[in-house]
Amino acid sequence: MVGKNEEMLCWYQQALPIARLMRGRDEEMLCWYQQALPIARPMRGRDEEMLCWYQQALPIARLMRGRDEEMLCWYQQALLIARLMRGRDEEMLCWYQQALPIARPTRGRDEEMLCWYQEALPIAWPTRGRDEEMLCWYQQALPITRLMRGRDEEMLCWYQQALLIARPTRGRDEEMLCWYQQALPIARPTRGRDEEMLCWYQQALPITRLMRGRDEEMLCWYQQALLIARPTRGRDEEMLCWYQQALPIARLMRGRDEEMLCWYQQALLIARPTRGRDEEMLCWYQQALPIARLMRGRDEEMLCWYQQALPIARLMRGRDEEMLCWYQQALLIARPMRGRDEEMLCWYQQALPIARLMRGRDEEMLCWYQQALLIARPMRGRDEEMLCWYQQALLIARPMRGRDANLLQ
Repeated sequence: MVGKNEEMLCWYQQALPIARLMRGRDEEMLCWYQQALPIARPMRGRDEEMLCWYQQALPIARLMRGRDEEMLCWYQQALLIARLMRGRDEEMLCWYQQALPIARPTRGRDEEMLCWYQEALPIAWPTRGRDEEMLCWYQQALPITRLMRGRDEEMLCWYQQALLIARPTRGRDEEMLCWYQQALPIARPTRGRDEEMLCWYQQALPITRLMRGRDEEMLCWYQQALLIARPTRGRDEEMLCWYQQALPIARLMRGRDEEMLCWYQQALLIARPTRGRDEEMLCWYQQALPIARLMRGRDEEMLCWYQQALPIARLMRGRDEEMLCWYQQALLIARPMRGRDEEMLCWYQQALPIARLMRGRDEEMLCWYQQALLIARPMRGRDEEMLCWYQQALLIARPMRGRDANLLQ
C-alpha cells in the first residue's frame, strides 16, 4: 500500500506541472490537490512538497466561488506544517492575511481566528513595516475576544501591544482612546495592574485634553487614576499635576462642588509638605473657600483652611488685601462657635497690624478692636494687650465723632 501511495504521488507530481500550463484545468487541478495532499500528509519528508502544493492550490481556489471552507482547511494544514520550519515567517504572514478575511464572515470560527491572531502577531512583531497590518489585526481580534469569557489577561496583553504600536503613529487618537476605554475597565478588577493602569492614564489623559467634548470622561479618568495613585508612594508630583489639570475642568461644570472640595482637600494635603508650592496652594485656597462658603456644614473645614492659608500668605508680599478678606471671613465663621476665643484673638493680633498700614480701614479696625476687647476682657493675663488695643483704638477713634463712648463701654 505504501508503494502504491508513492507511485500515486509521483503521478501527481508529474501531472500537475503539465496541467498548470493549460487553460480551463482549474477544477481538475484542485481535485488532484485534494487527492494528493491527504496521501502525502502521513508520510515523512514531504513537508516541503506539500507546502509547495498549498502555494499552488490556494491561489487557484481563491479565484473560485464556494471554496471558502476548503481553503480554510488548507490554510490550517499549511500553517501547521510551516510553523515547524524555519525561514517561513513571511510566507506564513501572507497566509494569515489571506485566511483571516475568509474566516471573518463565517460563523463559529472565533476560536480558530483567535488562534491565528495569537500565532500571527508574535511573528509580525519583530518584522519592520508591519505596524498598520498589526493594528488592523488587533482591531479585528479584540472585538472577538471581548465576547468570550476568561480572555482578560490575553486582551490586556493585546491592548498593551496595540497601544505601544499606535502611540508613535499620527491620526490614531480616537482609536487609542477607544482602546483605553475598553482596557481600563478590564484591568481595574484585576490585582497587580496598578502601575500599568496609571501608565495608561498618563498616556490617555494628554490625548483627551486636546479633544473637545471629553470633559466628563476626563474627570472620570482623573477620579480613577487618583484613587489608584493615592496609596502608592512617590506619586505626589504626578498627583498634584493631575489635580492641576482636573480642577479647572471641574470648575466649569455644574454639580461638581462636593467632588472639587474633596480634590482640594487631597491636593492641599499632598502639597503642604513640599517646598515651592506656596503660590499654587494659595490659588487652591482661593478657589476652594468660595465653594465651601456656599455649602452647609463646612465651617470647621473652612476654619482649618484659613489656619493653613494665612501663615503662607503672611510670608508673601502684596497679599494684604486678600489676607484681610480671609481674616474677615474666618472671624465671621468663628464668632458663633465655642472654644475659638484664643484662635480669634490670635487672628485679631495678626490682622490689625496689617490693617493699620492701609488707608480707609478705620471703621473696620474699630469694629475689630471692639470684638477683640469683648473676647479678651473675661480672660486672665490679657491686660497689657488690651491696654495696647485701647491705645490704638482711641488713636483711630479720636478724629471720628461718636466713637469715644462706644470704646469705653
